[in-house]
Amino acid sequence: MKQAGYTNREIMETLGIKNKTQMTWMRWYKHGETHRFSQPVGKQYV
Repeated sequence: MKQAGYTNREIMETLGIKNKTQMTWMRWYKHGETHRFSQPVGKQYV
């Protein structure tokens, strides 16, 4: 969605994301840290 030109606000409204901090995955994706997607919820290990 971000690559298609949607704003963060539009993405949050569409996906039902209530808090901006839940968009951390976008920063991980931009920096090539896709290994973090398979980590369990909670404390994140680098």
